[in-house]
Amino acid sequence: MKTLLIVTCVLSINLVLGQEICPSGFVYWDKTGYCYRYFSNLLTFNDADSYCGTLAAACSLASIHSLSEDGFIRDVVVGMSNYYWIGLNDIGWNGDFVWTDHSSFVWSNWGCGEPNNTNQEDCTHANFGLSHRWNDENCSVRLSFVCKVLAN
Repeated sequence: MKTLLIVTCVLSINLVLGQEICPSGFVYWDKTGYCYRYFSNLLTFNDADSYCGTLAAACSLASIHSLSEDGFIRDVVVGMSNYYWIGLNDIGWNGDFVWTDHSSFVWSNWGCGEPNNTNQEDCTHANFGLSHRWNDENCSVRLSFVCKVLAN
């Protein structure tokens, strides 16, 4: 009984701490030390990244560095079937993909045949197809988005 009480207290403290170290409305993930938030607002890629930047210092569209992080973000977006912007783009040079937060591009989850740069597609959205992979898209398309910021 005492063990259960201690575990319950530790879990409660972690939940409270997780809420305090993230900006309001963000969800903390202890595996990365980052906070994430989905927005249903439909914005262009650049407007979405700028909006993220107004929420907290160094907040930007989400960069994704592993399958588990991709899955966590899908869980944050749970119940939404629409596409959402992530921070990957090749605006500077076609085919040279970079993250808006300047983190290393070391992992990807492109859909079959993507990226294909059809119609000047320099930006990336997630939740593509039945496998929920990534697709390159024209940056002027208005989509929902996910922001990411380092926890305090």
